[in-house]
This record gives sequence, C-alpha cells and structure tokens, in this order.
Amino acid sequence: MELADYSADRDLAARAAAGDAVAQEDVLRMVLPHLRGVVFSVMPRAEAPDTVQTALLKVFESLPRYAGRSKLTTWARRIGLNTALTMRDVGRRPNRATDNDSQQLRQLRAPSSEKVMREGISRSVIEYLREITPEQRELLIVRYVEGNTLKETAAQLSLNVETAKSRLVAARKAVRKLIVRDVNVGRAGSRRGVGTSKR
Repeated sequence: MELADYSADRDLAARAAAGDAVAQEDVLRMVLPHLRGVVFSVMPRAEAPDTVQTALLKVFESLPRYAGRSKLTTWARRIGLNTALTMRDVGRRPNRATDNDSQQLRQLRAPSSEKVMREGISRSVIEYLREITPEQRELLIVRYVEGNTLKETAAQLSLNVETAKSRLVAARKAVRKLIVRDVNVGRAGSRRGVGTSKR
C-alpha cells in the first residue's frame, strides 16, 4: 500500500510554528473542531470549554515537534484526548458512571454483551477506555462518540477501511473483556457478602 504523504501538513505546521499568522489561522481552523469533538466526548460539559483551550495551547506549543507521520488533525486529536484524560484526573471525585458514559457503553456493546450490560457496571466508560491502548481508545472515540462512519473513521486516522474495521473489533473486545471482568468481580463480592451475613 502506498504510504500517505503528509508533507503539506508538515509544511503548514512548520510555518505556523515559525509565527506565520496565516498558517496559524489555518491550523486553528483545521484542528479546533477535532479538539472540541474529542474533549466534549470525555469531559463534563461545564469543564469542556476550558479543556479545549488548554488542548489548543498544547497543540500550538507542540507544533515544532510535529513530524508529519499522521494527519495534523489526527495528531492534534491525540493531544486533545490526552489533555482531557489528564484534566479529568485533577481533583476528581470517586468515579461514577454518568448517563453519557452509559450511552457510550451501550454503543460499544455487542449482542453477546446484553446480559452483562443489564447487570450494570460500577465504573465510568472513561476508566475502561483508559485501560486499553491509546490507538484503540482513539479509534472508539472517533467511530462511536464522534459518530463517524467506518469510512470516515478510517480516513481521519489514516487507515484503510479493512484495517480500521479489524482494529475496531479488537478494541470492542478489549472493552467488553474489562466490563465482564468487573461484573464477575462484583458477583464474587456479593457472594462473599451473603456468606458472611449468614455466619
């Protein structure tokens, strides 16, 4: 397969990093929608705007290090996702699944997971996403949280459609495995509690 050429993105980033105002405006216009999409998908709505601004600053600070190995928007989205996950950790109260998190998990489930989902989980979907690889996490967010088609997801992440499809299957399996693990742990804890109460 022919390697993608991101030289135009690399040149744009270099000009923006050097202080070219027009290039900076172009970078802003390119990356801001992607940053908003990924940040609003993982942050409480009240905190998301400030997180977007922080992520945007990090993108511009990091422009000199953009090597052009992926799309500029893909690279910026990774910075946005990492920024959002980091900021969620600062002063967070104990994790609870939110309505938005539950909806995201319902989108990730397979029919075989229906019984697991009915029994419920105690952790936020973000905590499950944190435990899979960064590549899997980004893929799931771009596909399901941002609502892109498979073809759009592949294009945004610089993958061919078949590769994106197979990696999505692996990412969903990884999340379901974590959910099943927690459900089984919860069942074991409940059984121990019942046994203790009888004594």
